[in-house]
Amino acid sequence: MISTTRRGDTLISEAYSPVSTDKGRPAVYLDQNHWSKLAWAMVDPSKIASRDEFAAAMRIIELATDAGIVLPLSSAHFTETYPLYGDRRYNLGLAMAHTAGGWELRSPMKVWDNEVAVMLATHKDVPLPAFSELPVVTTEPLAFLANGVRAYEIDNDWDLFQLVISEPSITLSCLIDPTPEAKGDVPGWVQRNQEITDYFAGQRLSDADRRTQAAGFFWTDNIQVLARAAARVGVDPRLFAQDAKELLRQTETMPFVQT
Repeated sequence: MISTTRRGDTLISEAYSPVSTDKGRPAVYLDQNHWSKLAWAMVDPSKIASRDEFAAAMRIIELATDAGIVLPLSSAHFTETYPLYGDRRYNLGLAMAHTAGGWELRSPMKVWDNEVAVMLATHKDVPLPAFSELPVVTTEPLAFLANGVRAYEIDNDWDLFQLVISEPSITLSCLIDPTPEAKGDVPGWVQRNQEITDYFAGQRLSDADRRTQAAGFFWTDNIQVLARAAARVGVDPRLFAQDAKELLRQTETMPFVQT
């Protein structure tokens, strides 16, 4: 897919296909400060003080644009560009879209939901759902959104085609929109995690007990996720939740959930 901005900048993105793969390319996740360095390397190399860092940035750009590596965008990257505005946001967003080339990380909330469902299905020895093999690094349209469309479930070729051809422009527009947007506030989340931190600070527990209790807090806070995942695979979550040791063991088998 070829996209052109109103300023005349052109970039190429890989279009989504249900059968496409990364062709063995390693995926490299960049924090926002490193994306900024890539943008400076492309726009104004004088902003990069170190020759080695400039050379590294140019090498990453070369690999990303010549099918050497995949640089996926995440929902966090979009959130971190929103407070920026004007040329700074345009240059950064353009660099990100250019080097990502249509690749993105599936929303961590969706990965989390899917892994819990797979974990429950594995525990109860029921057939794994179709979404158990969805790639985390993907070109699937709007996969970075927690409530995004599920392109893999669209069986109408025309609807899928329309979604695929519009996705690169939507992603690009989100990244380079010159209007700043304030970050959201999450006081409830902060307070809850502070309470848990304070609790453990006041306890003298072994590492094993600390880990078990942390798992208990974790699932208490995510009981709705557990129930939703159980419904997706057709198992009773109550039986699973009664066995803390088995819960912990199964949690450790899931790449994302265990972190």
